[in-house]
Amino acid sequence: MLRALTAVAMILLGVPHAAASDDKAVLRVAELLRKAIVAQDIRAMVAIVHPSGIGCIDSGFTRKEWEAELRNPSSIMSAMFFDTPRWRENAQSVYEVLSVRDFFVSAKGVRARVYDQVGHTKVVIFSADQPSQVAPVMEFSFARDDTGRWRLVSIPNCG
Repeated sequence: MLRALTAVAMILLGVPHAAASDDKAVLRVAELLRKAIVAQDIRAMVAIVHPSGIGCIDSGFTRKEWEAELRNPSSIMSAMFFDTPRWRENAQSVYEVLSVRDFFVSAKGVRARVYDQVGHTKVVIFSADQPSQVAPVMEFSFARDDTGRWRLVSIPNCG
């Protein structure tokens, strides 16, 4: 009875019970992704990718394509995730940029929050109390696969 009343109260307050548990599940997967990026564990990163792959603004990558890009030290994707100097050379930004890994390693007080939900996709934004350089956030999107697991469907700066 108490569980049902709690669920009703959460709905009335605008926080559906399912959404709260979904957010926790997505944050667990996002943390696994962060750890894999810091460790440069490409196999673990690819394991988190949705079976349909990663969508970008006007294209996308299958799991195999994304893995090949991450393993190729001369690819833009490898630079974006692991090599700040090469990423700075390729990024068209007026700001100084960091690789995703360097953001996670050098920023202080990094935390992840679910900020948005678009359709069946949850957006997780990693932010920091003291961002390193000028990279204040990293944003990733997740969606459920056919088994109900949350999987990576979009990455930062992909376009």
